[in-house]
Amino acid sequence: MSLDILKQRIKYKQLGGLYLFFGADEYTKDYYLSVLKKEAENNGFGDFNNITLNGKSLDAAKLSDALDSYPFMSDFKLITVK
Repeated sequence: MSLDILKQRIKYKQLGGLYLFFGADEYTKDYYLSVLKKEAENNGFGDFNNITLNGKSLDAAKLSDALDSYPFMSDFKLITVK
């Protein structure tokens, strides 16, 4: 997916799916991650809908638990693996 497609999805609130941010441009990665976090926190329950996992200690069970949980009073949740 290109950056232009991500911008369109953000604009039209079509944010479902998987996003992989990579590359040397830390500013752009951090900016768009913050935009997605803001959308997940939009209803005031951001702490429940924003899950951050450590990639070094990640196992299939932890990721599966995060993916299987439902968003709390929201249309979607954000799972970040660093």
